[in-house]
Amino acid sequence: MLLYCIMRFGLNTFLVSSGFTGADLPLIETFEKCGAQLVELAIVEPTSVSVPELKVALAASRLEEPVICGAFGPGRDLRGSSFEIANATHYVSEIIFRHPCSLRVDHKRPAFLKYNFCLFIN
Repeated sequence: MLLYCIMRFGLNTFLVSSGFTGADLPLIETFEKCGAQLVELAIVEPTSVSVPELKVALAASRLEEPVICGAFGPGRDLRGSSFEIANATHYVSEIIFRHPCSLRVDHKRPAFLKYNFCLFIN
């Protein structure tokens, strides 16, 4: 059996932004011009990104299959106190429910959206 993997070149918005927001939507076009084949959106505050505006920006590029990168800073720790665990769980839920697989612009192919949660420990 022959197995192969197609690797794509991607850029994470943490490279130029402390947390992806609606004001960072032009980064999608910038990353595409840099040769990126996918964009990893580092969303620190889920309410700071408008899903309809994000869909438009993704549709204008060929980066329609974003990876959502969660940011677990202070107060969001899945290994921490009950309070920190509750905050982290709420945050993950907000990311998933605000940015569902329906972000995908081309509905002819199966939905493809990955959630990649990065743990930042202070």
